[in-house]
Amino acid sequence: MKKRYLILIALLIPCSLLSHPHVFIDYTVNFVFDQNGLAGIEAKWIFDEMYSSMLIQDYDEDKDGRFSNSEIITTKQDAFSNLENYNYFIYLSINSKNFKVKSIKNFSVDVYDNKVIYSFFIPWVVPATLSYKKIEICMYDETYYVDLLPLGDDPVRFTNEGSIDYEVKVFEDTKESQDYGEIYPYSISLKFRGIE
Repeated sequence: MKKRYLILIALLIPCSLLSHPHVFIDYTVNFVFDQNGLAGIEAKWIFDEMYSSMLIQDYDEDKDGRFSNSEIITTKQDAFSNLENYNYFIYLSINSKNFKVKSIKNFSVDVYDNKVIYSFFIPWVVPATLSYKKIEICMYDETYYVDLLPLGDDPVRFTNEGSIDYEVKVFEDTKESQDYGEIYPYSISLKFRGIE
């Protein structure tokens, strides 16, 4: 009787109470422009202290509180490259057309204030034209094992933006959902055009 009762209780608990993130990431994005338009996006992932301590314990082999070049290579191989199978948790679109992340460059690992920071560059060439183009970047884990959120009130940066006219917006994206439709990730929308 007790066994059946416990099974019934487990079935009545909403799924959203059973699934929750184990890793928390705050992120920033830096839109990098050149003379032709968008060249790509630099991303920074700032991990929570608990997961950071695990990364430091596992990959800071000499225990000096910094990641050497060889330690960064090992970290990338063991604790980042597999995310290619999940599109690196990054979803891109231009004028509502989806684009796959094809490669990641300049991966590095730093430690600041006991938190591990991944930095990497997403090559994404989008030429500037005289009419506006709208691009969006959304970062989330469909399984909700990892919770990714934009950092604070100002998660967006720009490099060489002087040659464009732009509008940027950070918003909760109701087109995408996690945890059975109860949680929505954030997207960053950028409208830009070249200046004559």
